[in-house]
Amino acid sequence: MKSPAWLNTVADWVLGQEPRLRRHVLFLVACLPFYIVNVGVTWQTASLGLISQHHAELLAGISIGIFSIIFILVRSGWSQTLSDPALTFPHAVASVGVCILAFMLLGAVRANVLILIGQVIVTSMFGLRPHQILKLGLLTAGLLTAATIVLCWMDPVRYTPAISITI
Repeated sequence: MKSPAWLNTVADWVLGQEPRLRRHVLFLVACLPFYIVNVGVTWQTASLGLISQHHAELLAGISIGIFSIIFILVRSGWSQTLSDPALTFPHAVASVGVCILAFMLLGAVRANVLILIGQVIVTSMFGLRPHQILKLGLLTAGLLTAATIVLCWMDPVRYTPAISITI
């Protein structure tokens, strides 16, 4: 069965026509459901009062901004001459950064962000080499450690070191 002409036009417009570019954009588009779920969870968290509406808007805005910038850079063909034309590693680092920010903003339920960080790392495994995954894991561990130290230092009553270390 042949697909309708309008569907081919939309696919060409979104993904591009060149096969290599199309593959890289398609890999990026495959990450879109994760963004949609994460933004939805952010709004749900705000509606439950676990995070302020302002912080939810900040996290959602940063997430949408990251996806949009990466999409534009990949779809425009700008990244095709790079060693990582799908921008997988920078995308993963930016996503982990947003997760670390959420970790710092969530307070008592901040451990829930760890599943999102794991999701970023696992998804990145489809496009990164093992040494890049190791770098991403070490960077993530370092950022989580730094975030925990900052939280304990800024508010030692709310973020007691003995409990924060177990997270």
